[in-house]
Amino acid sequence: MKKNLYKEYFETLKCYLTILNIDKDKRLLGCTEEEIESIKSKKENFPLAYEEFLRSIGKSFLFEFMNAENMAFEDLDYINEFANEVFSNNSLELEDEFIVISERRNDYISLIFTENENPQVWIMSECWDKKMERIYQLEQNHLQI
Repeated sequence: MKKNLYKEYFETLKCYLTILNIDKDKRLLGCTEEEIESIKSKKENFPLAYEEFLRSIGKSFLFEFMNAENMAFEDLDYINEFANEVFSNNSLELEDEFIVISERRNDYISLIFTENENPQVWIMSECWDKKMERIYQLEQNHLQI
């Protein structure tokens, strides 16, 4: 049986956040299997790394620890509502299947493409070009587990 490094990574992270007293109130929770399945059932592919994030710490992530980044299962409805607005306002359609995993202060969204077990995180941020026209650009964030 293949060892699940993603599960080990997120469980270790959860322990460190508790040991370092960052999660002193033990508010860091994982999703139930039913909650995870509610997302997985909508996608053809589902990255194992993101599944383990949800299972270990993804239900109600520490908003203040992540500097106002919404990435919790509890916030996914709002995150996707904002992402759909960004895509619609900018007439943007992505061809490959993806999951929007976070938003930060209505300023940018983070998304992953679903074809890999441990996908790279992409940031779609608002920026201004020289003509001061509003544009959105997709940038790669190189953080991977």
